Amino acid sequence: MSRERFVATTRESDAPRFLFYSHDGLGLGHIRRNLAIARALTDTAARASIVLATSAEYADTLGLAANVDLLRLPALRKLGNGHYAARRLPMPAADVSRLRSDLLAAAVRSFEPDVLLVDKHPLGVYGELECALDVLAGRLVVALPAVAARAV
Repeated sequence: MSRERFVATTRESDAPRFLFYSHDGLGLGHIRRNLAIARALTDTAARASIVLATSAEYADTLGLAANVDLLRLPALRKLGNGHYAARRLPMPAADVSRLRSDLLAAAVRSFEPDVLLVDKHPLGVYGELECALDVLAGRLVVALPAVAARAV
């Protein structure tokens, strides 16, 4: 069987599609914020599809809305402010970043999101979203600012 037989050339649905990007899996704040936004979106737009690209290990245990799925990126560990390394893979950071970048660009090409929501790093860690942004070609990109937690 030919692979082309299963590859659609155009989107078959006009239901909105969202790709969320949460750069790392350090702590649960960013992933919880993304999941809350996803739940609110699916509550108001029942036909919406949302893919959350993250390296957060336990994202699926935090309660995914019915129309939300995960794209698991290779995990990073934070070395310092703005500096990351592979969490498990015995690879240089540049190689892991290229792998993550390729996965994100492939997700944009095949999922064809109407909106990309980016949490914290507008271009991703080490610019890993740049190729995906090129593929988006004029669709909406929303970047969420970093929100500092403080004791109340």
